[in-house]
Amino acid sequence: MNNYINRILSTNWYPDICKDHADYKILAKNLHPDVNKDKDAVLAFTHLNNLKTDFERGYEFRDESGIFRSNYLVHRWEGDVDLLKKSKVNYDKIIFLAKSNFNAQSFSHFMQYIPSNLDFEGNQLVYKSGYKCIPLNKAIGLLPENEKNKHVNWIFSRLIEFVSMLESLEVTHAGINPDSVFIIPEIHGIKVTSFYHICTDKVKTINGKYKNYYPPYMFDTKQAGSYIDISLAKKTAICALGDVSGSGVRLRSDANVNQNVLNYLMLSETDAFHSMRTWRETLDKNFIKEFVQLSI
Repeated sequence: MNNYINRILSTNWYPDICKDHADYKILAKNLHPDVNKDKDAVLAFTHLNNLKTDFERGYEFRDESGIFRSNYLVHRWEGDVDLLKKSKVNYDKIIFLAKSNFNAQSFSHFMQYIPSNLDFEGNQLVYKSGYKCIPLNKAIGLLPENEKNKHVNWIFSRLIEFVSMLESLEVTHAGINPDSVFIIPEIHGIKVTSFYHICTDKVKTINGKYKNYYPPYMFDTKQAGSYIDISLAKKTAICALGDVSGSGVRLRSDANVNQNVLNYLMLSETDAFHSMRTWRETLDKNFIKEFVQLSI
């Protein structure tokens, strides 16, 4: 089998093999039966075209607003327009608060965790990312089992820092979950992409799909606070480790999950900065510092 045919067949994302249409034309020409007699050339050509079609159309996902499409560079939410407008208004409010309260360096750091260009194109809310940016719900199934804990570590590290910065703004996101968090494997980054339930005083709405991720006492007091986002972030991490319920109980017997990390994630906390310090201590005691490559 020709090396480039093997490369095409082993590729799962169109930009990994074609940076532009000129690249596609060259590959398509070289795979044509009149040019290439390799028995796998037709398979490679079909696979190349499928990759191209999927990338141009975008893969279909769903969150509480309805359907959204993402090719991992362009992300389009096309569901409930009123809910999408609410998300955009809340996104603008958060940026205004961050600009008003953070210095330039802190504001720049904060913007690493949310889109920099979330805006409407017609009735679609669109975010265009500079790096490959994958919905966490999709990425969970692609994490290598033997390194799952290490990757969840950096994902949660970003989440708890985001929650800590929101805490300093006295803002509660109230919607952190595997549908609202995207990961950027290349740089170990995250983006929180939806803002449906932002609050500063009382919690007015929640994500029904992830009702069990919210602290039970929130439903009695309806009080906003970082205790909600800490719980949501921790249960999102537990889900990424393999327990979709967010409870963590079924991970007690998972040899790929560090039990000290799990104990931390299962602990209820109310102070995000304190929680972030405890998390860093947990990492220092249980893992060496390293950049673990994630190719998905």
